Amino acid sequence: MQELGLRGNTVTLMVSGGIGIVQFLSVFPVILYIDRLGRKPLLRWGSAVMTCSHLIIALLVRQFADDWPSHILEAWTAVACVYIFTAAYGMSYGPIGWILPSEVFPLSMRSKGVSLSTASNWFNNFLIGLVTPMLMELSPSGTFMTFAVACFLGYFWSTYMVPETGNVSLEEMDAVFGSSAGREDVALKFQIERDLGLHALISELAAGSVISSTS
Repeated sequence: MQELGLRGNTVTLMVSGGIGIVQFLSVFPVILYIDRLGRKPLLRWGSAVMTCSHLIIALLVRQFADDWPSHILEAWTAVACVYIFTAAYGMSYGPIGWILPSEVFPLSMRSKGVSLSTASNWFNNFLIGLVTPMLMELSPSGTFMTFAVACFLGYFWSTYMVPETGNVSLEEMDAVFGSSAGREDVALKFQIERDLGLHALISELAAGSVISSTS
C-alpha cells in the first residue's frame, strides 16, 4: 500500500483489514453456487479478472508512482483493483484450490494426493511471500505485470488443462483422465464388502423384511 502512496497506520490498517474482509465474504457465493456454475468457468473468470486487475495496477504504478500525492484518484483506483483481485481470487482459485484435489484423486491415493497438493499450496504461498518484497524493490510495476502474466497463463491452464469435476463420479473421472484407478477402487471395495459378508447380510435382511411384510 505504501507503493500506492497510502501513508499512515490507520489507512494501512483499514485497507489491509478490508482486503481480509473482502476475501472472507467472497467465498460465500462460491459455497452456494459452485456446483451450479462449475469449477472451470469460475477459474477462467477469476483468471481474467485477476489479470485485468494486476494489469491496471501495473500501468498506474508505472505512470504515477513518482507523484502519488498529486494523483489521489489514481491511487485509490489501484486500491480498488486490489480489492477486485482479492474478491476474484476468493471466488475462484482460493476455494477451488482446496476443492479440486479432493475430487480428482481416487480413494486409494486420495490422502497422499490431497496432502501433496496442500503442501504444494503452502510452499508456493511461502515462495510468493518471500520473493514479492524483493521484486517490489526492484520494480513495483514490473512485479504487478509479472502477476498479470501469471494470471493470464492461468486462464489458458484452466481452459485447456483443468477438467470439470463438478457432479462427476469416480468412474467418470477415470474417463476424464484416461485412468482405471477409480474402477479398480470400486472393484476393491466390492470385494472387501463381499469378503466381510456384508452383501449376504443385506440379502438376508432384505429377505426377512419381505417375509415379514407378506405374513
